[in-house]
Amino acid sequence: MDTSPYKYGFVSIQGVFVALRTDVAKRAGVSLAVVSRVLNNSGYVAQAKRDRVLKAIQELKYHPNPVARSLKSSRTNQILFYIRDLSNNYYMDVYKGMMEYAGEAGFNVLISGNFEARHIVKLMIDGVVFPFADPASLTDLKQIRVPMVAASYNLQRIDVEHVVHVDLAEVVRLGLSHLRSLGHERIAFASMYRDRSELRLDTYKDEMEGTTDLETIVFGPMSQDPFGEEPPQEVNYFEGGILAAKQYLAGDRKASAILCFNDATAMGLMSHLQQAGLRIPQDLSVVGVDDHFASAYTSPPLTTVSIHPVLHGRECVKALIELIEGKESTALKQIPVELVVRKTTAMR
Repeated sequence: MDTSPYKYGFVSIQGVFVALRTDVAKRAGVSLAVVSRVLNNSGYVAQAKRDRVLKAIQELKYHPNPVARSLKSSRTNQILFYIRDLSNNYYMDVYKGMMEYAGEAGFNVLISGNFEARHIVKLMIDGVVFPFADPASLTDLKQIRVPMVAASYNLQRIDVEHVVHVDLAEVVRLGLSHLRSLGHERIAFASMYRDRSELRLDTYKDEMEGTTDLETIVFGPMSQDPFGEEPPQEVNYFEGGILAAKQYLAGDRKASAILCFNDATAMGLMSHLQQAGLRIPQDLSVVGVDDHFASAYTSPPLTTVSIHPVLHGRECVKALIELIEGKESTALKQIPVELVVRKTTAMR
């Protein structure tokens, strides 16, 4: 049988021949209306004609045009994950969860660090998931009138209706409680940045108030030079952990344990301390936050407080698709947090 594309109305896109509905109709010997009814599973089609259409679709490797379909349905089945910090591997785990659920539901997930309304409009999306957006960006996005779900870590900073939330204050309390149960009293905090108000650092200070000199036990980068010079260059989380380790080594070293801003900070901290000859956990216990997949493979494996990033991503996409499809969706969903004890903590 002659299946040459030139015999039909194939369109060439970047050198690849793509079949059209007219090609399917010609091959099956039916009208375009019959092909449409088969593809959309709508209206009666005699079984013999249906079989011919399905056979032609298979032979011609026909795929419905997603652009045409979106114009007809006003849906693109694409959602946007806005994330401005791709250096944080934690968000790659969140993205993994998003892609898993989206794929099961027939959606694609785009990723972008550009939150300008004029940029988002061009992407042809049905909704947005974001972990953080400044008020100006949110104002722009609301003007586009697409469903939004926030992957929240601090409810006070989120001004959207639908939120999938992780309680970072509870995360800090879990980490501190674990270290205290092992007999640690002087517990330091490796922060990003230590001179900025941030929920994890603020919770740590509240929990440790009156028990230690906080000015000498909080380590990490400074966002402003203490002598009024230009602010230092931004560092990533791993580098922040290295800087915190250097400050610890240069100080009194009285802290017997360190709770870190996240797993990447903990990894940077441990790497530098081990190079300096310290043993973990014999000389110093370390706890991270996130439960990024790599935390199970550090040496030794990192004790952390899991905030289930993959689950967080799945639940965000689930909530967003519910909104897109006009279903009832819970305004606030809570992701569980739990302590994952590995090998970087020990008795005091």
